[in-house]
Amino acid sequence: MLTMMEDMMLIYRLDKSIERRVFKIYTGAIDELFHLRFGRLPYRSLDFRFEHLDQDSFQGHSVVNYTVSEDFTRITEFKFLTGQKNTNGTTIVREYPFAYTGAKNEIPYYAILNEDNEKLYGKYKTMTEEFGNFHLLGRLAEYKYYNIDAMTLKAMELARTLL
Repeated sequence: MLTMMEDMMLIYRLDKSIERRVFKIYTGAIDELFHLRFGRLPYRSLDFRFEHLDQDSFQGHSVVNYTVSEDFTRITEFKFLTGQKNTNGTTIVREYPFAYTGAKNEIPYYAILNEDNEKLYGKYKTMTEEFGNFHLLGRLAEYKYYNIDAMTLKAMELARTLL
């Protein structure tokens, strides 16, 4: 049986009264929360390979995505993100996808969404219903892809409902 620590939020109001609210927000991998009881949810992970090049620019843009033409899915050239000028060369990173296994130092980045995986996620989500005032938030907890702007908005909306 999974045990969870009670979290408490104390809200200090302008009138100096104190209101106590208890809630839990979980942002980690939901399958790992339940010790992989039904098996591991599949994710795509990434291997980042950095390279410094003795040239002014590699691709002329900050990010170029690749679909099927290469083994890597994206190249990022950092100087175009930071606006750096007069650098001694340029640094890029290639992102190589691989199947997440849960091994040490692996990070689950992207949920692999299909009907079977959604059913598996549903089993884990149902298990969270036993916890009072428990909220799943984020890519890992909700087993979804989110852009950072959408995730930030969702987190702010959840905070508004809880506070």
